[in-house]
Amino acid sequence: QTVAHPSEGPIRAVRPPTLFSASPAELARHAPRIGEHTLDVLREAGLCDQEIAQLQQRGTILCA
Repeated sequence: QTVAHPSEGPIRAVRPPTLFSASPAELARHAPRIGEHTLDVLREAGLCDQEIAQLQQRGTILCA
């Protein structure tokens, strides 16, 4: 299945393996960009903005 990605253009993806007659399975969203959810994940893990900034400065993490 080809899906449109907002920054990468058309991408070939594996469609869901199930087939339903009344409600066909579809991809809900595009693949995340590198670093797209990094800040959310680290904040949810309990890191403060200062700790996250230090990780960015060291090149340990990438943020979109």
